[in-house]
Amino acid sequence: ALGFGLTNGSARSEYITVYGGLELGMAIFFLLTAMNPDWRRIGILFALCTYGCLAVFRLGTLLFVPDVGTFPKIMIGVEATMTVLAALLYFGTRP
Repeated sequence: ALGFGLTNGSARSEYITVYGGLELGMAIFFLLTAMNPDWRRIGILFALCTYGCLAVFRLGTLLFVPDVGTFPKIMIGVEATMTVLAALLYFGTRP
């Protein structure tokens, strides 16, 4: 769906590291912040920063990169929604 050509071991290693290791690390961080009431606000701020930047960069690629497929067009909706929800939670709650 993404068009990645994982043609050798280095490419596969990089893909697994970034999309496996980084995502798992973020999931653990979100889990820890969700479990600790004192950390929840920082978890929401992290989500706002992360998904906000993803949405901005995704929008940039949709506007300026030719021949973008369906998957990135779907993901802008997911990332924008996550950004809005994180913003509502962050700015709508007290520290």
